[in-house]
Amino acid sequence: MTTEKIKEYLGMVLDMEKALYVQSNTIKRLYGKYHRLGNPNYIAPPEKEKVEVSLAGCASRMGTISGIVCAILFLIYKIMKQPPYFTYKIFGFIWYYIVALFWTIVAGFLCGLAGAGVLGLLLWIIYKLYYRSKCNKEYKTALQEYNKYNDTDRLRVTEENKKKQFILKQIRELEIQERETKKNLNKMYSYNIIHKDYQHNMVAISSFYQYFCKGITFSLQFDPNTGDDGAYKIYENEMRLGAIIGKLDNVITRLDEISANQGVLYNAINEATNQINSLSDNIDYMSSNISDSIDRQTKIQEYNTREARKELHYISLMNDIYHT
Repeated sequence: MTTEKIKEYLGMVLDMEKALYVQSNTIKRLYGKYHRLGNPNYIAPPEKEKVEVSLAGCASRMGTISGIVCAILFLIYKIMKQPPYFTYKIFGFIWYYIVALFWTIVAGFLCGLAGAGVLGLLLWIIYKLYYRSKCNKEYKTALQEYNKYNDTDRLRVTEENKKKQFILKQIRELEIQERETKKNLNKMYSYNIIHKDYQHNMVAISSFYQYFCKGITFSLQFDPNTGDDGAYKIYENEMRLGAIIGKLDNVITRLDEISANQGVLYNAINEATNQINSLSDNIDYMSSNISDSIDRQTKIQEYNTREARKELHYISLMNDIYHT
């Protein structure tokens, strides 16, 4: 093959490698969108709070209050009923208050017992009814919110499932094109113009194409007649010296670093990234407006048609070259 034909061939192979990059990454991105949609958000249903009111606590509280109130009232009563003659008899005065204090304690104790038994039970019943009513009201409100949330979420899932089906249809169509591109690329490589060590290597193919475009070399292999090192040797030397990045994954993360030495690859990755974004964004938009998209072609469908036509043209060109 002439230098121009090799250059043309490298350009076609690089374009198909770029197409595969676009297809595989668009499919990966669309699958990510697909799996994020239509997933119900689970929240635990509300539970009725158990009403726990301590009878002992109510009894203790009311017993203490009843005992203290009763003792104070009894003591006031005894003071008011104090006989006049005790005022002038100191020992009688002291004795009266000792007895009064004793009966005050007894009265407080007995009232406390009565209060604990009667008023404590009454307080416990009131608390029980109050908190039960409060808990039932809170549970009813929480249950309404829970049901409302689930109804809204079910509607969301239903709508997102429609989007999922639309996206899945586009994925399937792009996967068909991806298989076709792989088959056609294998056909292009089957002519063995490029050594098998460099086939299916976008970094290597783009470097070879760049060498030919810049006139750095005019052959793939070393040419003993002209002393031309050839693309393979130049590429291996640059790899060994670290002048270029050899792994595509590393190229993606260090894209700005390759603009000088690997300009063709830099442009190819940028073009592919823009194409991926365009295809993905179009599917986002159309899946959100399915009713308006029924009779319209998606960008993926347009891309598939354009890509299939272009690849058939490439195969036709190679057939012409090898049959003339």
